[in-house]
Amino acid sequence: MPKTLLVFPPGWSPVGPYLALPVLKSYLQEVEQYKVDIVDLNVEFYDDLLSFRHVEECCKRYRESKDSFSSNVQLTIELIQKSALNVDEAKDIFRSKRYFNLKERQYAENIFRNALYIINHVSYGVKYTFNSIDLPYDYYSTPEIMKSLADTLHNPFISFYETAFLKRIQREKFEFIGISVSGCFQLISAVTLAKLIKEECPSVKHVSLGGNYITRLADDCMKEWHPFFEYIDSIMMYDGEEPLARLLEALDSGDDNLDCVPNLCHAKGGKIYKNHRIEQTFINDTVPDFDGFALSKYFMPELILPVYSSRQCFNHCAFCTIPGATGGCYRKMPISRVFEIMCRLNEKYGTRVFSFVDETFEGKRMEQLADEINASGKTFFWHGETRFSPTLSTEVFNKIYQSGCRQIQFGLESYNQRVLDLMKKNTRVDWIDRNVHDCLNAGIPVHLFFMIGFPTETKEEALNTLAYTENVLNYSKQVCGVPYSTRGFTNFGLVMGSDVWNHPDKYGVSVMPKSQYEDLRLEVDYVSGTGLTLNEAKSLSDEHHIDFYMQEVINGSDTIDLPQRLHISEVTWILDSIHAVRYKGHLTKVKRRLTSLNPADRIWLDSKTSVVLVEPFAYFYNSEYHHVYAVSQLVYHKLARLLEADCSISLILDQGDLELTRAIEELLHYGLLNTNIDADYVMHDNGFQLVKSSFVKEVGRSKEGLRVLLSCATHRMCAVNDFSFALLSLFEKPITKNEVRDILKKEGLSTSEEQLNKLVDNCMKADILQLIR
Repeated sequence: MPKTLLVFPPGWSPVGPYLALPVLKSYLQEVEQYKVDIVDLNVEFYDDLLSFRHVEECCKRYRESKDSFSSNVQLTIELIQKSALNVDEAKDIFRSKRYFNLKERQYAENIFRNALYIINHVSYGVKYTFNSIDLPYDYYSTPEIMKSLADTLHNPFISFYETAFLKRIQREKFEFIGISVSGCFQLISAVTLAKLIKEECPSVKHVSLGGNYITRLADDCMKEWHPFFEYIDSIMMYDGEEPLARLLEALDSGDDNLDCVPNLCHAKGGKIYKNHRIEQTFINDTVPDFDGFALSKYFMPELILPVYSSRQCFNHCAFCTIPGATGGCYRKMPISRVFEIMCRLNEKYGTRVFSFVDETFEGKRMEQLADEINASGKTFFWHGETRFSPTLSTEVFNKIYQSGCRQIQFGLESYNQRVLDLMKKNTRVDWIDRNVHDCLNAGIPVHLFFMIGFPTETKEEALNTLAYTENVLNYSKQVCGVPYSTRGFTNFGLVMGSDVWNHPDKYGVSVMPKSQYEDLRLEVDYVSGTGLTLNEAKSLSDEHHIDFYMQEVINGSDTIDLPQRLHISEVTWILDSIHAVRYKGHLTKVKRRLTSLNPADRIWLDSKTSVVLVEPFAYFYNSEYHHVYAVSQLVYHKLARLLEADCSISLILDQGDLELTRAIEELLHYGLLNTNIDADYVMHDNGFQLVKSSFVKEVGRSKEGLRVLLSCATHRMCAVNDFSFALLSLFEKPITKNEVRDILKKEGLSTSEEQLNKLVDNCMKADILQLIR
């Protein structure tokens, strides 16, 4: 048989292994008796990207071209580069139990976002996140992708592959390379690798692409000929077990005629041929073999291994393309075998946490798995996605929780029965209410997937779903004591191959012609006859994603360009649930006046604080809290002299300098200066004094006309109406809520207790208002 290597290329999240290659490897080795190697180049790429060597190189690149950056970017990089160079420590935190110390985790996350900020600014238009690698080329355009393949400046995969990986192929003389393409961000990295292999690895006789995403492209976008076939020999479509085995068999026989290999898309004589399709009727129940993956390099403190109990889905929702892209019928593995696989993986790799990647893990089968685990006495933890069902009861959820289930993902999609019926969800709103209530009361966090703007959905219906999910998250935290529930949503996308695509008239939509240039785009524009338009749905979705909205606001202001919050993985919430990590919740940090502290207490510059002087200010930045604060250089020089003199509280107060005193109080509050008294976090009540932060800016108006206020120190924000904005002027000096209420009553102004509490709570979360003692 050809010496075979299966590759998972860069362009995916590096928090855990992807299952496709380990199950192919185990099938080929156990059932077909073919030896196969696998490698996860995605985690190797991220491990190198976020290394001291690479970040130091990026800092050097910045210094060499410093004048080409705006003054704002220069200031930010000067403040954060000391932090970014600690990237190896951040990886150590993420890969150890230190991750569950929230202070250390926040510190590590800040290092990562600072490192990525610098990397992104010197990478010639390439943008890296923990979930994507976005080159300055259009991933949906064949001409753009083909241009990227030889662009050593803008295509980072070329140097990455040439540094080590191609040498391995040459050294070990692999003959067959299979490359898995599961998402659009892997497409350029996959074709780049194929091109380099063809040019530099003469031992390789066949390069094949496979995976869900490339299957959909081959199905819908590749008809007569495609330039990818200049560098690849075939595309394996749908499930890969049997087609890959038959392909290796054909190559081993020396037969160049591949027409007999099922599910294979290949080129011949300048044309594309798609062989006969077989629907896989069996389920691969071999134990996934992860040997070959660098399991210690994933960016999580515990190894979470993916497994499945079924393939395909028994429902056919109107928006979904899974039935077309996966192939085969819905098929299930006996639960006893699923449990056996978990035990085998636990024995071999030491993992106790499993991620079920079934399209739908049926409720009854979840209960059966819970019975197996509970009877065994094993300590396993797991999560998976299921459908709302009348068969799921309080008793079932309690049993599932006992077995170690620490998150259930539900495909909510909408909280409106009319829309659910149109989507062909085959579920009912009353099932949703009961299942979510019982799940949370059993202690199991939920994750709710939904979309905005399914054809004919009105704004009122979309807002109803948004409000429902907000209520669920509040109920989870405040009533059930389960702070780990989450939601995920975006606008509806009309995808080729879905029922809406195949039958647009049934859903009241008109499909717009695809751009010829974006020939690989699977999601197409549409016009809906009623309900939200495509642009309205996008706008409504964006408005409810605070990170997106905040970035838009900050981009339009002159505030310091601090790197934004990272979204690393939903896995965080699952591990936190397993380890019962305690969040601060509604506790608020108290801002202390210096006069309330012990006069003998010392004050010093925190070790994680850096200072940059840019006329007329001195900017302080702390990488542990990701806080920034500016004082005048006059105040800074006074402070610097005091710090050199082993500064005490009494020494500061003896200066009689109110501006200096207030600046030091702010620097202490934001963790930029340190003292030997621990910070004080409390539940605020009506008796506490509140004061408006001195480092707040009004940075614009929301689409609803609300004033957007930004804490320049923490980069948190909130939006308030004109009356609330005027009300905030009462907090320019320390005042209690009760005193505010008395003033309003005296002035004949009416605001309800609920409105006042909401204003104060929102402004405190955004650090617009501070508790003071």
